Amino acid sequence: MNETCDRCGPAVRAVCRFAVFGVAAMPRSADMIRVLWDGTDRSRPRYFAAAAHRNRVRTEDAAIMSAVASGDTGAAAELSRQHREHALEALSDDVPAEAAELPDAPGKTTRRTSRR
Repeated sequence: MNETCDRCGPAVRAVCRFAVFGVAAMPRSADMIRVLWDGTDRSRPRYFAAAAHRNRVRTEDAAIMSAVASGDTGAAAELSRQHREHALEALSDDVPAEAAELPDAPGKTTRRTSRR
């Protein structure tokens, strides 16, 4: 199983991820996870552009799948939590610290001409 995970790209691993949540017989949770996954479409290419991130994801995905395959739900849950934390830490570097840093933040002045 680990060898297969190492050869898979992000899209295939996403299908595996949703399969795991799908068999948990929790359709609402699976739907929520799919919505959250879709919400990361813009950030995912930046994340996977770094070899270190790709390698970490492969290693973490393989460990999660191994825990699932062996029926160790506690380990699978903890490994999944760590996996999410690692991704959030890496992606948080791309998010502006203050709302004022956003391009269209409320109260931010821009050089637009009024049409009144």
